Amino acid sequence: MTMPETAGEPALAVAVVTGIDEYQQRLLRGMNPVLRARGIPLVVHANDPYIGGVPASLVRLIRQGRPSGVITSASSAVAEEQTLMELLRELRIPAVHLGRTLPDRTCVRGDNETGMRALMAHLLDERGVRRPVLVRGVVHQQDSIVREEIIREELARRGLQVDSGLVVRGEFGHDVAYRAMRALLRSRRDMDAVIAFNDPSALGALGALADEGLRVPEDVVVTGFDNDQAASLSWPGLTTVDQDLEGQGRAAATALVHEIDGGASRGEITVPSRLIVRGSTVSPGPTGSSFDTAVAMARATQAQLSVQDAILGMNRALIRCRTLDQVVDALASRLDRLGIGRCFLAVYQADDGSAGTFDQARLVLDYRDGEVRERTPDLFPTHRLLPEASRHVISDSGLMVLQPLSVLDRDLGYVLFEGIEGPASVTEVLRMDLSRTLDGVASTLELTDHAATLERLVAQRTEELESA
Repeated sequence: MTMPETAGEPALAVAVVTGIDEYQQRLLRGMNPVLRARGIPLVVHANDPYIGGVPASLVRLIRQGRPSGVITSASSAVAEEQTLMELLRELRIPAVHLGRTLPDRTCVRGDNETGMRALMAHLLDERGVRRPVLVRGVVHQQDSIVREEIIREELARRGLQVDSGLVVRGEFGHDVAYRAMRALLRSRRDMDAVIAFNDPSALGALGALADEGLRVPEDVVVTGFDNDQAASLSWPGLTTVDQDLEGQGRAAATALVHEIDGGASRGEITVPSRLIVRGSTVSPGPTGSSFDTAVAMARATQAQLSVQDAILGMNRALIRCRTLDQVVDALASRLDRLGIGRCFLAVYQADDGSAGTFDQARLVLDYRDGEVRERTPDLFPTHRLLPEASRHVISDSGLMVLQPLSVLDRDLGYVLFEGIEGPASVTEVLRMDLSRTLDGVASTLELTDHAATLERLVAQRTEELESA
């Protein structure tokens, strides 16, 4: 099917996510086939989770690029979400929102209630849990709020209450949850369960319990939510709730196509969830299943080590770069090992080497299928993402990730690459290492220019004094 057009431009859908982790990858895997079947390419704008506010690159992409539709995933900041919603309403761009409940908007959510109530019945009725630790998610995030409400309701139905001293903030993060649990375990050890609001925070808690000498599930049972791959590969395997993230992605993309075609908002769409019981709450299963799990863990570890080796090699190469050409060479020589087939690097830089405006960029790397292609030296509008001669790659690829590059408040450019498969650490290394290296190159150029300016001023003043 041919690609629809908007105001004379080929259609483009934008997915707004905070980083590319397994959670987001699974959502995107569900979206992509639906949009691709309609000939609508998907650009995934990966916001930096450590920079507040809506990124300027995203504002340009939406305001000037005018995509046919936008799918948003819940942000870690309320103000950022509100600003983005206002922009989409102002421009009347069809939008679908994941993990949120908004009036008069199409929203897609996992069925927290069914899965969470099944999880609580398993813990309270089958495992006899009475003193659970709650590892909260992001405070304002809708899923986190609903999950906590259900936990409290299910405890109250059985005449139990949440001990406020056993409630910690995990922020949906492994490291945050690990530190919070270690701190709690220094003062209390009377808990019999840890109920984490997602899998990464559950795995962080699992690590803290192990480091404090507590056994899972013998001393404390642990549960998560989402059914990430790591949940099945941890030891013991993590009891969790599968909320069908791929199904949520499909539902969001289907609803977006409906609105792009002129259909009305579909309100709230709920995708079913189901309980997955593993070794973190029950005794280990048969030897055969344990062996299969061990084999899967070994293979996953081998793949992770291979990626880490490639990332370390890129880090070592980039840290030695002093010029933009060296950065481009170092990046291009290692993309294949990172599993990236197409990658474009654009910098906000004019032809004279000075900082360019954020509305224009220059393409410094065009990498496709193992080869570095010849690139145009001309500036192009950043909301177009690529120079005109290369824009067909976006349609051909179907899905590309747009990762802005910045250091503190300094915007440097962006990397646009194909695919979402593989460890999320690949996206992180592109963001962090490239940003840091480009910032160093830019600072070196600025110092060189400053030194040259001072030298000219000294020479000019010397000449004036000699002629006086």
